[in-house]
Amino acid sequence: MPRLSTPLVLAAVLFAIPATPDVLLLKDGKKLEGEVVDKGNTFEVKTPYGTLSVDKAEVKRHIKDPAQLTAEASTLRKIARGMYDDALQASLDPKERNRKLTAGLELLERALAVYNGAREIFPGTEGEHLDKAAAEVIMEMRLYRDKMASEQAPVAPPPPAPVPAPVAPPPPAAPAEPKPVPVEPASLTPVAPPSTPATPVPETPPAPAAPRTPKDLIADLSSPDARVRQAAAEELARAKAPEALVPLAAAFKAESSDAVLQALASALGSLDGALVAKQAPLEEAAAKGSDPQKRALIALFKAAGTEAGARFLVDSFVARGDIENRNAVASALKKHKKVAVKPLVDGFKRSGSRPDIQTDIIKYLGIIGESKQGAAFLVALLEIEATRNTAAHALFKIDRPAVPALIRGLGGGNHCRLWSAWILRGLTGQMLTSQKINEWNQWWMLNRKSVEAEEMKWEREDAAADWPVTDADWADYDDPISASDLGALTPRYRGRGAAGVRRSRVREDD
Repeated sequence: MPRLSTPLVLAAVLFAIPATPDVLLLKDGKKLEGEVVDKGNTFEVKTPYGTLSVDKAEVKRHIKDPAQLTAEASTLRKIARGMYDDALQASLDPKERNRKLTAGLELLERALAVYNGAREIFPGTEGEHLDKAAAEVIMEMRLYRDKMASEQAPVAPPPPAPVPAPVAPPPPAAPAEPKPVPVEPASLTPVAPPSTPATPVPETPPAPAAPRTPKDLIADLSSPDARVRQAAAEELARAKAPEALVPLAAAFKAESSDAVLQALASALGSLDGALVAKQAPLEEAAAKGSDPQKRALIALFKAAGTEAGARFLVDSFVARGDIENRNAVASALKKHKKVAVKPLVDGFKRSGSRPDIQTDIIKYLGIIGESKQGAAFLVALLEIEATRNTAAHALFKIDRPAVPALIRGLGGGNHCRLWSAWILRGLTGQMLTSQKINEWNQWWMLNRKSVEAEEMKWEREDAAADWPVTDADWADYDDPISASDLGALTPRYRGRGAAGVRRSRVREDD
């Protein structure tokens, strides 16, 4: 049997091991992962979605290995350990010892933040050792706190009492003559003095239980008792402990109880939303988890209201074509429509090979009803035949708040200009179709206040009903639109307000 040479074996092993991707941290807070090649004034990044070119002026840091990020944490831990060793010297008074332990504890907290931040940048197997390092730091923090428990110096025992001097015996006394013993009358009986009632000793109240540390609560997340897990998650939600982020995400992925999932989601919601949205266990729960897990995740990011949360919902549910949860996802994005538009538009651009996903994203944009950036993006899609019909429906759902975007569409291509004019006529009830921008600008100046008041009214209705989205909101998108339908679409969509409240039309002044 032929034997492989050592160089060939090593080469096979090296090719079998996946290379750790480089990471570019951009100045705007974004992160790019992939194979990075220095091209002089730019970096070329090869990602699973294609190759990107990034100006070096936009790059904050180029990271090739987690060790670049954790070197600071290692230094902080060494300094903290030195303070700990100094604090244990017997010659130190309690206050000085406590001061050193407090300073060391602050350094450990900084080190833990470094490890957690590095784990967010390297969420894959290449960063698993960071979880172990973070757990070690948490143990060290507990050790420091235990040593700080007693702050008072021990009380010295009192000095021993002096030995008394020997006392000389008294001289012998003369014998005393006996005295007659008085005889008491038989009729007299001694009366005992009145007894004084004893004062009751107050009971000492039990000492209050020591407050539980985040480490104790994190340990309870793995308890077999669901009530213990739920109580721990609720306590962590109040504590807002950043060191609990990774354990909470892992516990969420493994949890099956609805009540515990809600408590875990609340605890995660108390932490940095951008970091929460990057947790790999939550992404896995959204992709392959149970229905209760998915509902809890949607509720978590609906409450958070951050762009990172909206992007999580778009990437985890919208981009996967999730139909079962689309009403809940659309409700969450509708509540935070201002930060939801960019993730939706980015998702549309990434889905060039999935026209079905692109169509769904257009529907989402119409349902959430963002009248500025969202409406402008929809108007541009009127130029494209494949997206024109769905985009027109979406603009009718946004209603008259989309008028400024449609006016700008009159300066676009032929189809965009024609359809913008048709939709403007349908939304405003004008008798004629006009493509003159000046005429529509004049209409907007006359009716702007009434349209803005109308939009604010709809927002209040939606908020009062918790931003409802039903199957009826999706029902009309696939119907073809012709020029003769435009006048009828406005009252049809306008009749569907939040929670079944009919949207009353504000009368124009022209």
